Amino acid sequence: MGNRNKALIITGVILLVVALAVFIIGGWIAGWDFGAFFTSPAFVWICVLIGLYTLGVVGLLVYDKINKL
Repeated sequence: MGNRNKALIITGVILLVVALAVFIIGGWIAGWDFGAFFTSPAFVWICVLIGLYTLGVVGLLVYDKINKL
C-alpha cells in the first residue's frame, strides 16, 4: 500500500471523528435528548456504518500485509 493510500485512510478516519463530534455538538445545541438518541435506531445505524468502515480499513491493511509476505 502506497503512502497515498495510507494518507487517504488516515484522512478519512480524522474526518469521520470530526463529523461525529460536529453531529453530537449540533444535537446538543438543538436540545436533543441524548439518552433517547443513544438508544434509537439512528444511533445503531451510525455504529454499524462506523464498524463496517473500520472492518474495511483493517481488512485492506491485512490484505496488503499478506501480499507483502
